[in-house]
Amino acid sequence: LQFENQIPVFEKLLAFNAELYEPLIEKRVETVKKSENLIAINNLLLAHFPEKYQPRTTELMFNVLSKEHHIMQSAGLHYNPSSTYHQSLGRHVTFLETSIDYLLKNNIEGAEAIIHNVLKKCYRIPIEVIKVIALHLGQNGLDLIMEGLRMNIQNLNWENTHSFKEYFKLLGTLDFRKYEEEVWALSAHKTKKIRELAAVTLSKLGNSSISKATVLLQHKKADVRQVGALILSLIKTDEAIAILNNALETEKNDDARDLMLEGLKGLLSAPPTKKQIQEKIQKAKERGKIDGPLETWLDDAQLPALSYLDGTLLEQDATRFLLYRMSRAKEIRIDLEAKALFDLLDKAQAQPFAKAILHNYFSLGGADSKQKFCLTLGSILGGDHEIDLLKRKVNEWAEAGRGKMAEYAVKALALNGSTKALRGVEFFSRKYKNKNKNIGAAANESFGLVAEELGVSPYDLADAIIPDFGFDGLFKTFDVQGDTFRAFIGNDFKLAFLNEDNKVFKSLPKGTTKEAQDEFKEIGKEIRDIVKSQSSRLEQYLVIQRKWASEKWQAFFMTNPVMFVYAIRLIWGAYDENQQLLFTFKVDEDQTLINEEGDEIDLADDLFIGMVHPLQLRPDQLTYWTEALYDADLSPIFPQLQRAIIPFDEKDTGVTLSQQFQGIQMGGYAFVARLEKSGWFRGSVVDGGGISSYYKDFSELGITAILMQEGSIGVGYLDDNAEIGGLMFVSKKSVQFGSYVYDEPSNKNDTRLISFENIPPIVYSEVMSDMQFFKENDARQSNEKANVTH
Repeated sequence: LQFENQIPVFEKLLAFNAELYEPLIEKRVETVKKSENLIAINNLLLAHFPEKYQPRTTELMFNVLSKEHHIMQSAGLHYNPSSTYHQSLGRHVTFLETSIDYLLKNNIEGAEAIIHNVLKKCYRIPIEVIKVIALHLGQNGLDLIMEGLRMNIQNLNWENTHSFKEYFKLLGTLDFRKYEEEVWALSAHKTKKIRELAAVTLSKLGNSSISKATVLLQHKKADVRQVGALILSLIKTDEAIAILNNALETEKNDDARDLMLEGLKGLLSAPPTKKQIQEKIQKAKERGKIDGPLETWLDDAQLPALSYLDGTLLEQDATRFLLYRMSRAKEIRIDLEAKALFDLLDKAQAQPFAKAILHNYFSLGGADSKQKFCLTLGSILGGDHEIDLLKRKVNEWAEAGRGKMAEYAVKALALNGSTKALRGVEFFSRKYKNKNKNIGAAANESFGLVAEELGVSPYDLADAIIPDFGFDGLFKTFDVQGDTFRAFIGNDFKLAFLNEDNKVFKSLPKGTTKEAQDEFKEIGKEIRDIVKSQSSRLEQYLVIQRKWASEKWQAFFMTNPVMFVYAIRLIWGAYDENQQLLFTFKVDEDQTLINEEGDEIDLADDLFIGMVHPLQLRPDQLTYWTEALYDADLSPIFPQLQRAIIPFDEKDTGVTLSQQFQGIQMGGYAFVARLEKSGWFRGSVVDGGGISSYYKDFSELGITAILMQEGSIGVGYLDDNAEIGGLMFVSKKSVQFGSYVYDEPSNKNDTRLISFENIPPIVYSEVMSDMQFFKENDARQSNEKANVTH
């Protein structure tokens, strides 16, 4: 065997009998010359004989550091660090990183000074090395982090920005006031990406950055004003908000204004009145923004008129303002200033306008993605006709290979907000789950998008789109040749029928009209579609411990024909206002509620109802309800009582920011699909549209789990691998998410973090189950096999 392939053998021999085999392995090492093999075998021996091998390993690491230093100086900008593949990390690790990590982790005397001296003489410092320095030195590593940033800015092409994002991110976690002026200088760099990253970092200084940022707002160059606006929009203090408000109406550059508006989102006072909107329109006119139509095919003189809620027609300038502001929305969203005008419109009279906008966009505008705001506008103001049109366009564009346009259409459809539109979006999330995954991903994302725009919970929104199919409670009555029948949904989610003698039929009775047959056929199809999505959604609700107020639970589960089937196939708990379980019960087919003593019960109005988790039940309760469902011949819809439980790992005691799963990779589409299915939502969208994190709210328990994302996936771009970063738990709403918001804790001492041993067992178990899935499906495993084969 080559020496590389002998190392696993050495590892097994040492594990079997270290005392016996150590001398033989030590002798074998004397013939080894390659650094990677020396490091690997020394680490094995060090683990078994630390006192003997720490001095030797220390000497080896200093030698490796010296050798890499010599190579770096000789190669200059062409330095390509030597590395070896680490199975545990799933990536190649450079010898420079390995040596520095060892020397700093073990607090080797004199190591810090030597490392400083070596790295300051380099042409560039790899980001992996900087991360090691930040990990072990913290604030004491500031000088090297800043030195590395200077080297990279000077010597590397900014087309590849990933490592630079990491530099600025690390800088923002430290007290960098020593280099504040240098960072301010970078905020004026010729490269937009550097300016943005510097601005985000400077916003970490809070109020102390306000005065300089305000000065930037007065600069003659629009690019500089944008930096000032970005800094102030991220600080979000009362002083910063007031400054942005004052600058908003005089700023002529739309990019700078948009940054200001983003910073003011959710922070403005009461909705503006019609008079205030008209004043805003006049100021836009004074800035020269609505002097003429945006496009010849969007000539407001040729479009149907829109009306205010008071019945008066919109003036020409108001219509132009609406189109102008919606055109500023870079994604399928409602522009903040346009929304204020939308709220004053009579949408019941707006359908002709919406129809004309979409017709002109498709027929005259060539469906150009640059004017995709027309999709949003047509959907929000449209009715059934526009919904059907957008649904057709999704399919047409998908078939024509215009996947991005299909994504836009799906998101626009969601913003219509009607049950019909949202059910269409939900259908696309399933239709394009495997083929054209980007469309399916956009459909799933749209539920969170529309919930945010409508100001409602995504869960309440999902409840609202479950149809009742025209049933009166649990039944739908119809006549066949003078006899009365009742349709209902059986425990298997299939339609069944009762005659006047309560005899059950599995198919429609003979003589049923063609119209009724077609209606029930369509209902049956819709039921199947709903079950496909609702089952996984309810499992999410079990995981996050969602509760319904007693009255809402009864209205949703006891009167809707589809949800009633779920009600009888699950075990429920009644909770008090403090989320304490009071008693458990099941629902019988006759709509009675039976507790574990077998008694019929009623639900008081002050109770909250939710699915019980096995961790909430005593062993005897778990056995009782498992047998009760079995005796009633009710199979689980999803694992409720028998779901996998991951107990607390004592190794996590004291942990607030876990790196246990860092580096795990998965294809972007599969990663996002799994997270969304498991109830995780997208966190902040940062520079370049990158996704910095995902979070799962355990709202009822006041906890949010946050999973950092370090791969190259972004909004509308999931082709690359996602990569897991840190895992943490924080108090609900203590961390903010949004555009250019970097609020996730990065320091283990952040007071918002909750130590893992204080996490409720259900939260810990469910989050760790999610992490276990990613660990078992780590894309690096295939890379590892490829490396071994190679």
